[in-house]
Amino acid sequence: MLSYLGSIPTLTQQQTVYHLRVPVGPNLPEGYVGYRFTISVAPAPLSAYVQLPFETSCNVLPLSLMRSANTPTSTPQWCNKDVPLLHWHITRFNGPTSTEAQSWIAVTFPHLVFDGFGITTVVHLVEAELQGKQWDVPFPISSEQNENLLERLLKEAQQEKEEHRETWVYGRPYSGLHIRWIGGIIILLFWFLWQKVWNGAEQRVFRLPPKALGKLLEAYESQSTAVRVSRGDIYVSFVTKVCPP
Repeated sequence: MLSYLGSIPTLTQQQTVYHLRVPVGPNLPEGYVGYRFTISVAPAPLSAYVQLPFETSCNVLPLSLMRSANTPTSTPQWCNKDVPLLHWHITRFNGPTSTEAQSWIAVTFPHLVFDGFGITTVVHLVEAELQGKQWDVPFPISSEQNENLLERLLKEAQQEKEEHRETWVYGRPYSGLHIRWIGGIIILLFWFLWQKVWNGAEQRVFRLPPKALGKLLEAYESQSTAVRVSRGDIYVSFVTKVCPP
């Protein structure tokens, strides 16, 4: 069960450490809210936002349509003890035909807690629960402070690098990994502006039919490989190899 996000300032490191409070035991605390669910009706039909019938890619819908007005949009807002970490929102588009009359589901979450793979896992578990299917229970947690497994692996890798600095094989540094100081922010803003104006970059949504996705998943699963291929991997491969630039 997911609970609320809290912050603990650490003055020695001059940074804020965030902790996730998760209720354990058979009974949930009184007033516990695991998620928030809202519904809205779009002010215009779906054809006002995207081209119908759908093509391989379409415009990104405005965020204001896909979440309620009180959904948190910053880390301090997510740290409010009365705010759950999952916000589900259904947007209803009315129209004269079945193509235009649709309901879209969106989920908003703090990126501080979930990455793409993490939220995909949560969505798949919810999907399995709604369909009455079996799903794997995540690793157990204790009633005390639990260790961050990813943080432990990173610390072990850092320690190994320090102990074997002479023989450590360094890969090519990724200059876009960290943005430091105001200069880095300005450079990043100019880079986005250059991509927008010079290269005509824009946000798009790519659609892969369920049957096509299923066939691609079956093709990967039939191969004897230890590498785990997610739906996200298939989407990226589809966009980069099939869709025109």
